[in-house]
Amino acid sequence: MAKMFRGIKNTFLLLTGFLTCPCHLPFLLPALAALLAGTAVGTFIGDNTGLLIALATIYFVGVVVYFLSRDKRSGSQRLSRAMERSRE
Repeated sequence: MAKMFRGIKNTFLLLTGFLTCPCHLPFLLPALAALLAGTAVGTFIGDNTGLLIALATIYFVGVVVYFLSRDKRSGSQRLSRAMERSRE
């Protein structure tokens, strides 16, 4: 059960990290502002674009660090298991 939730969490982080990538924000934020035009959220996006870019970039960096550190741990664990098997 925990493995399923970990998979859901990793998928969510991957998708949201992709959307908050700084190279996608110049296209995503104006599109969201246009889709939500006339609403409070659209006005907030239009008024606070710089803040949203900064927060999204920080989130993106956090997701990248999470996935890089996770892969390093799992890779070292796989290596140690492989070394133990080769000794047997």
